[in-house]
Amino acid sequence: MQSVDGEVRKPSFLVYYDNEVVVLRLPDEEAGKLFKSLFPYGKKAIKPNFEESPALAMAFDILSMAIDRDNERYVKKCEKNRENIKKRWEGTGKQSNTSVYESNQLNTKYTDKDRDKDMEKDSIYSSESESLPSEPPLISLPLNDKSFHDVFCNDVDDWKELYPAVDIVQELRKMKGWLNSNPTKRKTRRGIKKFINSWLAREQDKRHDVIGEFTGGIRTQNTDQSSVDEKIVTKSKEEIEGEIYMIARTYISQEAFDRYPDKTHELIRLCCPLEDFTREHIDYMRSAWGIEPQPKIDRFIPPTEETYIFWDARLSD
Repeated sequence: MQSVDGEVRKPSFLVYYDNEVVVLRLPDEEAGKLFKSLFPYGKKAIKPNFEESPALAMAFDILSMAIDRDNERYVKKCEKNRENIKKRWEGTGKQSNTSVYESNQLNTKYTDKDRDKDMEKDSIYSSESESLPSEPPLISLPLNDKSFHDVFCNDVDDWKELYPAVDIVQELRKMKGWLNSNPTKRKTRRGIKKFINSWLAREQDKRHDVIGEFTGGIRTQNTDQSSVDEKIVTKSKEEIEGEIYMIARTYISQEAFDRYPDKTHELIRLCCPLEDFTREHIDYMRSAWGIEPQPKIDRFIPPTEETYIFWDARLSD
């Protein structure tokens, strides 16, 4: 599919789960306006006028950037397919392996211009079949070439069978946070699956060690309360803070921490859901920092380059 200006564009756009928190913070009426605005933007890059609603304008900017990113991937895929088809054509001469070319070779009116049109159609159709998934990804992990590896629900289901003691989705969030914080250590497209499985295998082993060797403060219905308290190992303040920041880095990038060095506690309170912390973490934050993380429904948009304007205003209050 092509736009009016001749630019190749996808015949569809994706809305990612990562953007759920952005949309849910909008009133239903504004969320409807946001969703409707994506169609003209996806088709012809027509931007709506949301100047009267900064929150709606920011939400559109975030979702439209995802559309731009996907469209850029699509265009590159089309170009790559077109180059491959051209190489195959030039490499085989007139004896093409493609049936449409063989049949058209018999037609003396079949020109180079007709061949180019066929190659363009082949490129677009091939790209659509390879690049359009049947469902949006659950999460996307950044790679070393600045592209992304998409993880889908069926991938998570497979890993749940292999690593039943692990919270797969939460570990994927941790991986994304680690990769965002360590761009020089990001993996290649061929190596990312090995990275994921190695990470999940280590987490599976950790949980078996904790459960098999000692309770470590984990409470079960059949455990006496007094015996559990005796087995809890007291952690130092440094260890507790280290665990808190490790969780925080799954939601907040190192660039955001560097941008707001004196507001890190407030960032953690607003961006990290209450459910991700243990009671020990929450008690420490309450006593040492005078704050407490919020339930997931009240979580704010994680700070990124696209949302720094929002956070500059938010943290200056």
